[in-house]
Amino acid sequence: MVVIRTDPTRKFDHDKSIDYCDKNDIFHNFSEPRTPQQNGVVERKNKALEDMAVAFICENDPPKSL
Repeated sequence: MVVIRTDPTRKFDHDKSIDYCDKNDIFHNFSEPRTPQQNGVVERKNKALEDMAVAFICENDPPKSL
């Protein structure tokens, strides 16, 4: 069984996508909009990615204009 989760925007909440999921045994559910728990996880992931990007840039001796 395939499961997809999307945000509750109307982008994916139309009859064609629901019919497609039903016909192809795809379980489609919607995440809660902007809960504090989800925001915390996303913020930590974004911070980790930002730290990695800064480290990568610093390791590669960027030009002074950056």
